[in-house]
Amino acid sequence: MHSICVDGTTLLREPYAHDCFPFVILYWEAPDEGFFGTGLAAEIKGIQYEIARLLKTIQTAQIRMAGGRIFVPRGAKVDAAQFTNEPGVLIPYDGQRPPSTDTSPTVSPELYQHLAQLKRDAYEIPGISQLSAKSEKPAGLNSGVALRTMQDVESERFVLKGQMYENAFLEAAKIVVMLSRDLYADNDVVVRAPGRKFVESIRWSDVSLEDDQYVLQVFPTSQLPQTPEGRMQFVSEMESKGYLSREQALMLFDYPDIERFTSTLTAPSEAVEALLDKMLDGGEPVVPEPFMNLQLCLSTAQGLFSQAQANDDMDEEQLDLLRNFMTQTEELLNVGNSNAGPVDPGPQPPAVDAGGPAGPAGPPGIPGAGLPPGLAA
Repeated sequence: MHSICVDGTTLLREPYAHDCFPFVILYWEAPDEGFFGTGLAAEIKGIQYEIARLLKTIQTAQIRMAGGRIFVPRGAKVDAAQFTNEPGVLIPYDGQRPPSTDTSPTVSPELYQHLAQLKRDAYEIPGISQLSAKSEKPAGLNSGVALRTMQDVESERFVLKGQMYENAFLEAAKIVVMLSRDLYADNDVVVRAPGRKFVESIRWSDVSLEDDQYVLQVFPTSQLPQTPEGRMQFVSEMESKGYLSREQALMLFDYPDIERFTSTLTAPSEAVEALLDKMLDGGEPVVPEPFMNLQLCLSTAQGLFSQAQANDDMDEEQLDLLRNFMTQTEELLNVGNSNAGPVDPGPQPPAVDAGGPAGPAGPPGIPGAGLPPGLAA
């Protein structure tokens, strides 16, 4: 049942057909018992209390001591009302000895050192670097390789946290599917999914599957840097080392202001990928065209086929579609190579006399008889 209750009254009571709650709970540290877990702030609450106490002490000292102190001898006729917060104020008085002033430090330097050490401890206890928390480069790390290595070491410490974070997204996706079925029972649900060029409307009735007909997995969104400078440097390094072609590098740049000029260069790759996706998703065979980039068609299909065999993420029907597509592409490539033909050798030398030294004369009326095999052909 699903119920909403207050003290002494039930506001709502209805059947609930699912075996899980329709929300996701993400813990920093899962509880041993009860509902509430331990958060990141709770891990360093002792340090936070000490930091708050030190800041209060520093604040009080700044208020009381930062303005300086004035020592006035007893009996000196000094008008206290003349002491204000104005700089260089003139204070008349009667007396033999002039007043003295004291401008000693307001707070001991050790107090500031202790505060800085507490802040460092607050980062080190949970294992969070200042690069992750405040986007500050640690001292001594001046190269990209060093920064990537440091991030790898940091990420190893949060493997379990990362798995919990990924599982939360999987649980959320399952709940979305579960609730979409409930919504579709009364009305078909339509969502709009953004693509590279346009927004596509997808109906739930077109993609609805049973729980045993699909598998949910977590994949990284993108490992490319987000800034234009970082993305350009990373992609350029991959292209210079031969890991990416020029067309693939242009597709990864993905800059709107140069898309008009790069779209014609990346169009063959995009067309081949769209053609293969349509074939694998729809289950209908696709025939390559002779005027397409056949070598690109073959290499892309071979890559998908090898990936499917390694990950075992395609059924046999999809593999057969890829096999047929690769076979037809190879046939078109072979036809193109055979149509090229040999190069025309140009004018030929005069024929050799059949009775000459090349061989004896053959019987009359038989062309080429008696010649060597090469000349006879």
